[in-house]
Order: sequence, then structure tokens, then C-alpha cells
Amino acid sequence: MQPISDELNAKLCKQLEYYFSDYNLHTNAFIKDLITKDNGWIRFETLNTFNRLKQLVDNNSHELHEWFKNLTFNSDLIEVNVSDEKVRRRPDRPLPPIDEALKEYNERTVHLDGFPVGSAYEDLMQWLQTYGSVEYMEMRYKKTKTGQAFKGCLFCTY
Repeated sequence: MQPISDELNAKLCKQLEYYFSDYNLHTNAFIKDLITKDNGWIRFETLNTFNRLKQLVDNNSHELHEWFKNLTFNSDLIEVNVSDEKVRRRPDRPLPPIDEALKEYNERTVHLDGFPVGSAYEDLMQWLQTYGSVEYMEMRYKKTKTGQAFKGCLFCTY
């Protein structure tokens, strides 16, 4: 297996930090439930099932698991226990009250419309980053007979 590029490593780390962010933990019931168990730790094997992480490594769960096992990056938000194959939000970074967190988050979030419906996540993210450091981007989708389709609009949090 080839080592993961610096660019992909940065994307994976950013996505991992997003999962443990104030906003996501206040709005994502699944992850919020996971962190109530095992002293806040989430196992690598569970994270291997997360769609965005899988997309970043082209659905290669072995490559993703190897990345976790060799994970070393400095984060003010999360800590990694490589020997036990777990990740958690740092205990010294408790969640702020939901009202405070959402207010602050909403002040940094914009809604953008008018993108081509065939736009790719990576292309949109690259364009958004020309205007600042993107914390989170959510493409909006509509249901179709065959699944879902990008509506041409998104939310971006800087």
C-alpha cells in the first residue's frame, strides 16, 4: 500500500475533526450517542463506515484503517489512541451549550445558490477555499426516483 499523500491526509484529518466539532455533535444524533459510551471514544472500525471518510479513500476501508493506525497529527479538538484503535474529543474541550454553539456557528455560515447540478464536492470545496478557510460545507440534495441529486445550493461555514 502506498503512503497517503499529504493532501489526502489533511482532508481526512479535517473531516475527522468535523465529526467531533461543536456543531456536528449538537446536530448529529448518531455520533452524539456514540460518544456517550466508552468515555467518549469511537473505534476506528466504526469510523471506517462513515461515508465521507470512505469517499475520500475511494471506499478502500483497508486503506482507511491503515491511515487510522498510523495517525499522528496535532489537534486541539481530538485525541487518538492508536494502540486501542480509538478517537475521541479531548476531555478538556467540552461541548458548549447548544444555544451558544449554534449562534456562533450560524454567524459564520452562508447559503450559496446557483451552482451547476453536476458539481463535484471537491470542486466546490476548492472554490469555497479561495474565500477563506472552510470549516464545513453541506451540499443540499433533493430526492429523485433513483436516489438523490444535488440541488445546486449549499451551506458553507468559514
